[in-house]
Amino acid sequence: MKRIRPDALGPFDYTKENYTRLLWVAEGITEYYGQLMVRRAGLISDQAYLDHLARQIQDFQETPAGRS
Repeated sequence: MKRIRPDALGPFDYTKENYTRLLWVAEGITEYYGQLMVRRAGLISDQAYLDHLARQIQDFQETPAGRS
């Protein structure tokens, strides 16, 4: 996430908090490509990758709005 991140997160100032509504985008990209790279490297099967995606979607759908 060093190269692709919301502008509000950098340059980094560790003396105060940086708020942004786009942090979910950065986290989503990191999660998606992290699992995809594991699959492409052959460390997990297609089925294991799809099972992981299915669990994430199910968890999202079962989480009440406003709570994450």
